[in-house]
Amino acid sequence: MNDRPSMYQVQEIRIGDVPHPVFDPVLAYWNAIRADRFAPRWLDFDLAELPGTLLRNTLVVDMQDPPLPILYRYYGSGIAQSHGFELTGKTSDDIFPEDLRRHIVGQYEVVRTAREPKLFLSDIYVKDGVPKRDLILRLPLSEDGERVTGAVSVEHRYTDRRD
Repeated sequence: MNDRPSMYQVQEIRIGDVPHPVFDPVLAYWNAIRADRFAPRWLDFDLAELPGTLLRNTLVVDMQDPPLPILYRYYGSGIAQSHGFELTGKTSDDIFPEDLRRHIVGQYEVVRTAREPKLFLSDIYVKDGVPKRDLILRLPLSEDGERVTGAVSVEHRYTDRRD
């Protein structure tokens, strides 16, 4: 029996309780381009409209109906550096170990089901039990106006400071 705690923990946070204003411009842009739809199309989303400081910590995925994997369309260089791997053009099946894959895919499934933006506090325990803590905003995209067919995610290293 394995009694060790999971190396990957996630907690959903109400978007109104965001401890940093870092996501405000991203959320405002997403809301503006979605208009009266539940989510914008990928073609409506222009990554160049995001603050430059966030672009390197942004990723875009295409989501097919399960059990098909998530396809990484764009994987920002800051995320690749932080996580230690690059996933542009790859799928969630390329994420190892399996616990990490479930940690990430589970967040997208919450967005798919809710059909609305979600904010997560993600802890990934690295050396000596110290967590790498990120706030992750996941915004749904929809090509057909019915289903979540993709998502834009922005990560921000969490600290107790307002940076």
